[in-house]
Amino acid sequence: MGMIATFLKSTDSEIEGLLADPDSIEDLLFEDTPAGVELECDIDKAWHGLHFLLCGKAGRGEPPLDFILAGGKPVGDVDVGYGPARVLTSAELGAIVEALEAISPAELAARFDAAALASNGIYPDTWDEPGVLTEYLLPYYVKLSSFLASAHEEGRAMIVYLS
Repeated sequence: MGMIATFLKSTDSEIEGLLADPDSIEDLLFEDTPAGVELECDIDKAWHGLHFLLCGKAGRGEPPLDFILAGGKPVGDVDVGYGPARVLTSAELGAIVEALEAISPAELAARFDAAALASNGIYPDTWDEPGVLTEYLLPYYVKLSSFLASAHEEGRAMIVYLS
């Protein structure tokens, strides 16, 4: 068991509703998704490594690239695994997508330094294992970037949570 980051497509109006009624987050996060509809993207335990490669810090970085750990608004104090979920408006998501478009997988790979990730306590501390960059981090970066870009094209907002 470990911490997994999940991104869930939403709408600005759903986000307004969640902020007005934070307790409704649990119903939204755990409802069934209709078949053939891609509303959710999880990046497994790669979230902290990707955050570090994007921001150069273990904790809060510079917006909008710190979106995995920060940004948006917390949905009250309802713990959905590891603290409250956060919501990002469609405008915030647009800024994130624009920033990610400027960082190719090759550029992200050039930032990888296993010793730096380990010395900064980046979860899950498996950075010296063979293939961790090419077979784990980069595929999740591509998956997440594509998912966020798709959501932005649809005019969506985003819910982010660790569970």
